[in-house]
Amino acid sequence: MRAATMKASRPFLRYYFPLLSYYCCWVVLASAQNNNTPPNVLEAIDICREKLKGDPHFPRIQHSLAQLLDSQISLSDVDTALANEVLQLYNAVGHPSSQVTQKRMAPAKIRFESLTRAGTIAKDILRDTPQAITYYSLAMNLDGIEDSSLLLAFETIMPSLISSVIVDHPVEVTVSPDGALTGDTSAEHRLTQNAFDLCDVVEARCPTETIVDEYRGAILRRIKQPELAYQSYHQAMVKSKGNLSSDEAKSNQSSNEYVALVANLVKTSILAAAAA
Repeated sequence: MRAATMKASRPFLRYYFPLLSYYCCWVVLASAQNNNTPPNVLEAIDICREKLKGDPHFPRIQHSLAQLLDSQISLSDVDTALANEVLQLYNAVGHPSSQVTQKRMAPAKIRFESLTRAGTIAKDILRDTPQAITYYSLAMNLDGIEDSSLLLAFETIMPSLISSVIVDHPVEVTVSPDGALTGDTSAEHRLTQNAFDLCDVVEARCPTETIVDEYRGAILRRIKQPELAYQSYHQAMVKSKGNLSSDEAKSNQSSNEYVALVANLVKTSILAAAAA
């Protein structure tokens, strides 16, 4: 087990080891409480900037600079230019240009965290929901991401995505032979399609997770498709029952996980009943 863990961590370590010469991030965190930027942080920022002038497609340095500048963002007095620069740097790490070689690309975990951090800055600091949706969508479509991280990103961005869908008439929805839902692909309803696509991404990775069907039902209600919404909520309830009756659940009836499964069944049953 220990050997496997060490082997899995090697790409991460190989990626970060060269950054030691450009100051560790703990320097930033340790000095974050100071009102003025410490000289060593300013020096680290200058080093990164100089490095990128001669080598602009260097994800390691872009990521280091993004974190350094990220620590300087003030929530009380937002510097929009600074925040946008941080977004561009995180995006360059998470969604690198074609000029970045495969060898230089950051590990999937770093790319995912860079894009979701960019999405969080866009959503919570710049109040730019479309940008946030774009960054989270890019992150969720990366390969090699842990299911728990994927689900967290999904649950973080879906409320913003659904609230951005504004319709004054039912949106056309088709159901493919494999059961996939496809919304109107016109520019007016591209957010609806994006929401369906993210549901499909998560369902492919986590087929027993009921949250996918719950959000799919919420989207369908939003675009005034109550019958299809009921079908999604009912599917969530069926999955909940299946999860609760699994051998693993039955063998752990005294655990917190079992209690959570029971609560989830109650929730999905209420959603299905309300939509019926």
